Amino acid sequence: MNKKGFTLIEGLMVIAIIGVILMAIVPNVITLINKNRKKACEGTIENIIATAKMYVADNKYEKINCGDNNFVAISYLKENGYLKEGTDTIGSEVKITYDCTNKTFTYSVVDNNRQNVTCES
Repeated sequence: MNKKGFTLIEGLMVIAIIGVILMAIVPNVITLINKNRKKACEGTIENIIATAKMYVADNKYEKINCGDNNFVAISYLKENGYLKEGTDTIGSEVKITYDCTNKTFTYSVVDNNRQNVTCES
């Protein structure tokens, strides 16, 4: 008798081996994808904050009030050339707080409800 092809048992064994390999690989791939998304989000926030710092420096700190939460729309930063058009943005505004006593600035990106934007993994 001339044998050609696989038997049913051989075919099932191949499928079982492939299944075990996929069960080991897929969770790791999903974890890597989530880590990369988080890093991209954090990079975007850092870029927006750097842009807000340029805005504050260009305006010689005149538009920033002591102790207040000052909000600058990300769309404003785009329209005025601080942020490149077409850049993906997270949130809608940058909150800038100036501590007059210590002479320090605090920056954070906020959403439409003025809640801080965080990057979830």
